[in-house]
Amino acid sequence: MIPILRTDDLLVPQGAIILLNVSDYDGHVHSVLSVAHKSPFILRLRQDGVVVSSNPVWNVCVSGAPIRLGLIRHNRDTYHHRRGHMHRDIPLTCRDYHRGDTSVWKHPDFPELELTLDARGHVVAGIPSGFIAVRDQASLVADQ
Repeated sequence: MIPILRTDDLLVPQGAIILLNVSDYDGHVHSVLSVAHKSPFILRLRQDGVVVSSNPVWNVCVSGAPIRLGLIRHNRDTYHHRRGHMHRDIPLTCRDYHRGDTSVWKHPDFPELELTLDARGHVVAGIPSGFIAVRDQASLVADQ
């Protein structure tokens, strides 16, 4: 059985049938069954509004704080480097997450997402379509 949910702009699973109250031109309200569209992706923010990810290296990089070499060495985001017969994975640094000297950063949790951030990691050019920003305690990630 497909779940039927009553909602007022709540996020619901894609494909769920929802009951909407719709007004017509005369102001009469009708209940309409509709299929929910894809839910937006959640972009996490710290309490101070700085964008965070599940990657501690990226979190330090976008915040503008100094980063320790040890943290970079243990970055799980890597690229594969081949030199002659040797192969190895090289951890990404701050430079690898943004374009040149610009403030456009590639978010590690959403490979296709690029954000324009200020020097402290706040979004300055708006959130792209299909994303919502959520600021809460659950978004805090250790930057160690």
